[in-house]
Amino acid sequence: NELCLNDGTVSRFHCTILWAKDDDRPSVIDHDSANGVEIDGEFVEGKAWITGGNQLVVGNFTLALELSGTREAKQV
Repeated sequence: NELCLNDGTVSRFHCTILWAKDDDRPSVIDHDSANGVEIDGEFVEGKAWITGGNQLVVGNFTLALELSGTREAKQV
């Protein structure tokens, strides 16, 4: 875990925020956590996309998600 939220409402491996190299934006993946994950007030079922300016609720925590910079595609 890179970010640990020490609270009983958060599962040990609650969710993952990931920007896969083939995706044009990051996503959040719920790992069947006991209390679920919400993004902008909607429960995540499996995977949800992050667009920036989102609010992510994990247990009793509300995280503000912002995107900055650019992602440039490399031509091979």
